[in-house]
Amino acid sequence: MGQQTSRDPAVVNEGKGKVALSLAHQGFKTFPVERVQTTNICQQVTKIDIGHNELDSVDFIRLFPVLEDLYMDGNKITHMTKFPFHAKLKSLSLNANQIGRDGAGGTMCVDKIAKAFPSLTFLSLIHNPGCPSYFSGSSQTETEAFRSYCIAKIPTLEFLDSTPVTEDEREEAEEDMEDFTTSARHLKRKESTRREAKEDAKKEEKIRKEQRKEEKAAERLEREKEKQEAKRRLEDLIDKEDPDRKVTYCNRCMAKQVIEVTHEGSRQHCPKCLQPFIVSIVRPSAPPTPPLIPPQPA
Repeated sequence: MGQQTSRDPAVVNEGKGKVALSLAHQGFKTFPVERVQTTNICQQVTKIDIGHNELDSVDFIRLFPVLEDLYMDGNKITHMTKFPFHAKLKSLSLNANQIGRDGAGGTMCVDKIAKAFPSLTFLSLIHNPGCPSYFSGSSQTETEAFRSYCIAKIPTLEFLDSTPVTEDEREEAEEDMEDFTTSARHLKRKESTRREAKEDAKKEEKIRKEQRKEEKAAERLEREKEKQEAKRRLEDLIDKEDPDRKVTYCNRCMAKQVIEVTHEGSRQHCPKCLQPFIVSIVRPSAPPTPPLIPPQPA
């Protein structure tokens, strides 16, 4: 057997086929998979202590199917870390990590832990920014609220932050969670109703704008029709009253003119713009009279 180096895992046989690994204080940034796999004991490891390193992931627990206890104090686990599902894990210690650096990520991390480890009975999250506790100087209200949340989300817990979970705590936490869930659902429904009302109001406003637009277009069309009809009636009236006068328009300013019927091309002056224009409307002349055919001599 080769000589063991300071960064090789310390293997402890705890009897009954159980093996413990100690990898604490080694400065690891990632889990030393190669060093552990060379020992051929992954199927027997039930306890791992890899505290006080620089790990930000727990994916390595997939290598240990019968792992029950995991100690990762003093690493770089955050509330954004993913926790792979592990049915056997019973004890998890994540003290002095970086969970909830913004002060609001503790509950998010607890939600992930609850889904990943259905057999968890021991959890410790002391000295994390987003995990209030008596040991980190948090207020009593904050500590009790966070503890109640953890107990309600992980019903299998027996110890939280090294303090036993009592039956009274569990019942109170379940009631608080039920009230919290009911309140959250009510707020969600209220927000959904408000959002739907806003969307409906926007749709109605859009419909009203389209209707106003169509009404204005219809009004413009109706006014144009009325103008055309008035123009036609005026022209008919002038034609009826004075067949020798005709309505035409200045080809410069489009002002309406009533002029004497003349031959095409005659020049007139517009009384509005005072510019001469060519008369373009000419009343057709009467059809020519057929020539008389002198009678033929008998």
